[in-house]
Formats: sequence, structure tokens, C-alpha cells
Amino acid sequence: MSYCSKCGKEVPTDATYCPHCGSLIRVPAPTPPIAPAKKKATKLQRVVVSTVGVILGIIIISTILPALWHAPPTQLATNYLNQGNNLYKAGKYEQAVAEYTKAIELDPSLTSAYYNRGLAYLQMKEYDSALADFNKAIKINPKDSMSWNGKGMTLEKLGKYKEALEAYNKALEIDPNNQIAKSNRDRLLNYLASLPIIYN
Repeated sequence: MSYCSKCGKEVPTDATYCPHCGSLIRVPAPTPPIAPAKKKATKLQRVVVSTVGVILGIIIISTILPALWHAPPTQLATNYLNQGNNLYKAGKYEQAVAEYTKAIELDPSLTSAYYNRGLAYLQMKEYDSALADFNKAIKINPKDSMSWNGKGMTLEKLGKYKEALEAYNKALEIDPNNQIAKSNRDRLLNYLASLPIIYN
């Protein structure tokens, strides 16, 4: 039991006010505020959120993928190219072609892979395949003097001397210091000058 500080009479221990004089005995504990109930997302809101997520995903993909498609040659493609070069130097042309092909599959814009594979085909006397590779290299980089020279050598092997001369001249137009193309052109001109018939 406790006593009222105002009238001094005994009051119950749990009383807030004195039952005798009505004086306040203790301050009542404040009632905690009731938190507002969380609103559940409506079906429409969920659909809107999902749609926005899909749109953002499409935007991100459409932005990243073109960058990936135009990415520079991968290290793996370069490794295959280097392996092909080593095999070519060793005279293993078929194996070199296989390595160059792997490099091209990884990076179809790798001009040097087409050019080097064309040289390997040329050594294997597969002239149509060589010509196709040199043409592809030229399509990717029309200013590649050595690809024009390779095309000239292949056309010469195919007996298309006029076209071969045009290819050599194009190589020298791009790079007047291309001594290989100059040597090939001069040699072909000397050969044609020795022929008693008109070349095609």
C-alpha cells in the first residue's frame, strides 16, 4: 500500500488518483502511437514495377551488347594468331590454317588472321581460298598494302596477270615503300615483256 501525498490517506498501490481527495498520485504511462498499417502493393503497382525492370534490362543489354560486338580482339584470338604464325614459320601450313581459323572464329575482324591464312593457303597452292582471304582482309582494311600484294601474288598464280598488276599497283599506291610489292610487280612486268602473246 502507498499513501496520498496530498491528504495522507492510504491508497492502492496501482491507483493513479487518490480515491479520497482525487489528487494525482502518478503520471499515467503514455500510450505508444499506433504505427500506420503498411499498404500492400496493388496488382497494378506490381505490374508497373515489373515492367519498369524489364525495360531497364532491355536498355542495359542494348547498350552493352554493341560494345561487346565491337570489342578488340580477345587475348585468346591473339594467342591462336601467334600459334599460327609459329606453325607457318615451321612450314606446317595446314596446322597454321587451323590456328588462324580459330582466331577468326573468335574475332572475325582480325585482318592479320585473314592475311596470314591467305599466305598459308598460297603455300598450299589452294589459290581460290587464298584469294578469298586476301579479299576479306582488304574488305576489312582497304588500306592494307600487304593484303593487296597477297592478292596480286594469288592472281598471278591463277594466271590473271592484268588483275595481278592492278593489285600490285594498288599496294604501291597505298605504300610506295612496299618493296615486296614493287619487286613482285617488276618481276611480273619483265615476265610479261618476254611473252610473245598478249596476256589477259
